Amino acid sequence: MKRICLLLAMLVGSLNSIHGQFINGKQLHDEWISWSKNQNATSTAYDQFPAGAFSGYCIGVIDYAIATKSITVPPNVTISQVITIVGRYLDNHPELWQYFGVGTVFDALVQVFPPEKNKTQ
Repeated sequence: MKRICLLLAMLVGSLNSIHGQFINGKQLHDEWISWSKNQNATSTAYDQFPAGAFSGYCIGVIDYAIATKSITVPPNVTISQVITIVGRYLDNHPELWQYFGVGTVFDALVQVFPPEKNKTQ
């Protein structure tokens, strides 16, 4: 019973700290490092949550970008490859870490997978 109460207290406390926060490029880069370690089998237990958060965040932005036809991803490209593209973009652009993560991820995707041009028939 004490464990349940402790878990509930931790959950409620964490919900309050999440409210109103936005992910910036620096936080995403830190999570990318954890994701990379996970992919290379060098991660620790500490890396598991940030790695999952990074892939989930990227997948959400990717899904939105595809749904709005902002990017065109070839059918043979894997989600892991797209996440790696985003991570390497973060590596190469530390000057963008201060901005919202969604814009940085979106920029990385549009540069590599530009939207398909409207075809007139």
